[in-house]
Amino acid sequence: MSKQEEKKKYDSDVTSEDKQALNKKGRSMNKGQDKELDREKPVDFTADNLDIPGSNQTAKNDRDELVDEENYRFNKRGTEKEKRDLDDIPDPDTTKDN
Repeated sequence: MSKQEEKKKYDSDVTSEDKQALNKKGRSMNKGQDKELDREKPVDFTADNLDIPGSNQTAKNDRDELVDEENYRFNKRGTEKEKRDLDDIPDPDTTKDN
Protein backbone atom coordinates (compact mmCIF):
# COMPACT_ATOMS: atom_id res chain seq x y z
CA MET A 1 0.00 0.00 0.00
CA SER A 2 1.15 3.50 -0.72
CA LYS A 3 0.92 6.37 1.73
CA GLN A 4 -1.87 7.97 -0.28
CA GLU A 5 -3.97 4.81 0.01
CA GLU A 6 -3.39 4.73 3.77
CA LYS A 7 -4.50 8.35 4.05
CA LYS A 8 -7.65 7.56 2.09
CA LYS A 9 -8.52 4.73 4.50
CA TYR A 10 -8.59 7.09 7.47
CA ASP A 11 -12.08 8.41 8.13
CA SER A 12 -11.98 11.78 9.88
CA ASP A 13 -15.70 11.86 10.61
CA VAL A 14 -16.58 11.55 14.29
CA THR A 15 -18.72 8.49 14.83
CA SER A 16 -21.05 7.65 17.69
CA GLU A 17 -18.38 5.28 19.07
CA ASP A 18 -15.87 8.14 19.03
CA LYS A 19 -18.30 10.37 20.90
CA GLN A 20 -18.85 7.67 23.50
CA ALA A 21 -15.09 7.19 23.92
CA LEU A 22 -14.52 10.94 24.26
CA ASN A 23 -17.44 11.27 26.68
CA LYS A 24 -19.10 14.52 27.66
CA LYS A 25 -16.72 17.46 28.29
CA GLY A 26 -13.67 15.20 28.35
CA ARG A 27 -14.73 13.52 31.57
CA SER A 28 -13.80 10.05 32.69
CA MET A 29 -15.85 7.02 31.67
CA ASN A 30 -15.97 6.13 35.36
CA LYS A 31 -18.73 8.42 36.65
CA GLY A 32 -17.52 8.03 40.24
CA GLN A 33 -14.33 9.94 39.46
CA ASP A 34 -16.18 12.95 38.08
CA LYS A 35 -18.89 13.11 40.75
CA GLU A 36 -17.46 16.37 42.13
CA LEU A 37 -17.74 18.01 38.70
CA ASP A 38 -21.51 17.50 38.54
CA ARG A 39 -22.65 20.58 40.48
CA GLU A 40 -25.88 22.47 40.56
CA LYS A 41 -24.09 25.78 41.15
CA PRO A 42 -20.80 26.77 39.50
CA VAL A 43 -17.70 27.10 41.65
CA ASP A 44 -17.21 30.59 43.09
CA PHE A 45 -13.59 31.71 42.67
CA THR A 46 -14.11 35.34 43.75
CA ALA A 47 -12.77 34.80 47.31
CA ASP A 48 -15.49 36.99 48.82
CA ASN A 49 -16.14 34.48 51.60
CA LEU A 50 -12.49 33.83 52.50
CA ASP A 51 -11.26 34.81 55.94
CA ILE A 52 -7.96 36.57 55.24
CA PRO A 53 -6.06 37.39 58.45
CA GLY A 54 -5.60 41.11 58.92
CA SER A 55 -7.83 42.09 56.02
CA ASN A 56 -10.30 43.96 58.21
CA GLN A 57 -7.77 45.36 60.70
CA THR A 58 -6.64 48.29 58.58
CA ALA A 59 -8.52 50.49 56.16
CA LYS A 60 -7.60 50.25 52.50
CA ASN A 61 -6.55 53.92 52.43
CA ASP A 62 -4.39 53.47 55.53
CA ARG A 63 -1.18 52.56 53.65
CA ASP A 64 1.08 54.68 55.87
CA GLU A 65 0.52 52.49 58.91
CA LEU A 66 1.02 49.17 57.15
CA VAL A 67 4.40 47.56 57.82
CA ASP A 68 6.54 46.81 54.81
CA GLU A 69 7.34 43.24 55.84
CA GLU A 70 9.66 42.61 52.91
CA ASN A 71 12.00 45.45 53.84
CA TYR A 72 11.42 45.39 57.59
CA ARG A 73 14.46 44.19 59.46
CA PHE A 74 13.53 41.30 61.69
CA ASN A 75 17.07 40.35 62.66
CA LYS A 76 18.54 40.56 66.18
CA ARG A 77 20.80 43.51 65.36
CA GLY A 78 18.11 45.80 64.02
CA THR A 79 19.08 48.64 61.71
CA GLU A 80 22.47 50.28 61.48
CA LYS A 81 22.98 53.49 63.50
CA GLU A 82 23.29 55.78 60.48
CA LYS A 83 20.04 54.43 59.01
CA ARG A 84 17.94 54.76 62.18
CA ASP A 85 16.85 58.26 61.23
CA LEU A 86 14.93 57.10 58.18
CA ASP A 87 11.19 57.46 58.65
CA ASP A 88 10.19 54.85 56.09
CA ILE A 89 11.93 51.94 57.84
CA PRO A 90 10.50 51.12 61.27
CA ASP A 91 13.24 50.14 63.71
CA PRO A 92 12.13 47.44 66.16
CA ASP A 93 15.04 48.26 68.50
CA THR A 94 14.13 51.91 68.99
CA THR A 95 10.33 51.73 68.71
CA LYS A 96 8.64 51.69 72.09
CA ASP A 97 5.25 50.02 72.21
CA ASN A 98 4.80 50.51 75.97
